[in-house]
Amino acid sequence: MKADYRINNSNFIEFNSFGALDKVRFNNDTEENKQNNLDILTNNQNSYSAGILWKTLLNKNSFLVSSVARNYTNFFFSQRDSNFTEIFRNDSKESDIQLKLDYSSRISPSTLISLGGAGKRIKLDYDIDKKADTLSYLDPNTGNYIILPAVTILKNLYTYKGFAYAEITQNFLKRFKLTAGVRYDYIDIINKKNYVSPRTSLAVTITPKLSLNFAYGIFYQSPSYIWIIGSENNKDLEDIRADHYIAGIEYLFDESTRLTVEGYLKDYRNYPVSVNRPYLILANNSGFETQNSFGLEQLVSAGTGKAMGFEIFLQKALTKSIYGQVSFSYSDVKYKAYDGVERRSDWDNRYVLNVSGGYKLGKSWEFSAKFRLAGGRPYTPIDPDNGSIDYNYYNTEVLPVYQRLDIRAEKRFMFKAWTLTTYIDIQNIYNRQNVYQYEWNPFKREIEANKNLGILPTIGISAEF
Repeated sequence: MKADYRINNSNFIEFNSFGALDKVRFNNDTEENKQNNLDILTNNQNSYSAGILWKTLLNKNSFLVSSVARNYTNFFFSQRDSNFTEIFRNDSKESDIQLKLDYSSRISPSTLISLGGAGKRIKLDYDIDKKADTLSYLDPNTGNYIILPAVTILKNLYTYKGFAYAEITQNFLKRFKLTAGVRYDYIDIINKKNYVSPRTSLAVTITPKLSLNFAYGIFYQSPSYIWIIGSENNKDLEDIRADHYIAGIEYLFDESTRLTVEGYLKDYRNYPVSVNRPYLILANNSGFETQNSFGLEQLVSAGTGKAMGFEIFLQKALTKSIYGQVSFSYSDVKYKAYDGVERRSDWDNRYVLNVSGGYKLGKSWEFSAKFRLAGGRPYTPIDPDNGSIDYNYYNTEVLPVYQRLDIRAEKRFMFKAWTLTTYIDIQNIYNRQNVYQYEWNPFKREIEANKNLGILPTIGISAEF
């Protein structure tokens, strides 16, 4: 739900809220389905966010934005073994209330300043029970399977986070735009609570059509709350740090067509890594997919990494009837975990090509398409004899190339006070079975390819009032 209210010419109020209910059910009618579902978590979640924002114009050159927001999520994860005994349960709640202020003022025609900050009160209510688990990963030093100990967590606590920032933008010599700022972050739940990060950027106008852009900044991200409470020692974790170096060029062919080329380098440090699984950095944890992907173990902020690459982006905005964009990116992303060995990121596709566009026929018809091509993500090979994994070969293999074409046609019916739109949308029109991952099937005792959906047609109607 969204609502806007204009009090007067200087004061505006906006309310936003949304909620979500997610429930998962498994088809366990056969023994094979039960075996296939062993590695899949029950993942039920209820969540909502709601906030109210007040924007006030202080004078013709400055304004203040105040907001208060509430966020809530109830997680429920569960996993069972082949005897249908529950081996993992996470029934937890995370919620917070945040107050935020942002102030901006143009103190001269060429100078803009921005100040702001926020404070957040967080409630964490965790009920977690995880049995000891012998992983399918072999320790090369011992030849034995790696064992993660049992974890039981019953915690109900309050904590706090906050940040403040200041930024100034200065235009000079009609060609240069310099932005410089600093941000302060505070987190109460870990031992090192305070972080300061400077940032700056420079835009240079060479000609009315050609410009250069440069940027540098330090960015901090606090560890996930569940990582912090996963072990008593995890309060020694620090905020994850990333240093960004960016340079780019932009060229305007005309009022509707622009080309940008940008290169970047990101230097990561203080990333949480597992002590028990020395090959694992949490950046490669692939979300909450199994009971061992929550970070419920001893973690230390010893992980490092580098991401470098470039992106080429060409955009044709809609003028009369044709619009579209093409982007190509190349990346090289590697991390070092607790053992100090450099490995590829789980999500390092190396190259990604996106081509999308459309054609408007009059006021009522529109046709569009999108094509995606991406290099294969790295994965760890599975022993075809017993399903075990040797982490000496972690992320040394590569999945097949991903590609997909989607098309869409829309027909609009415009009435006096509202518009009705009908559409047909066909995703993956040539029904390519892209491989998401390879996994061990304990029932068949063989490696299987877990594939994305094939062709998916959709017919729909929407109304706008």
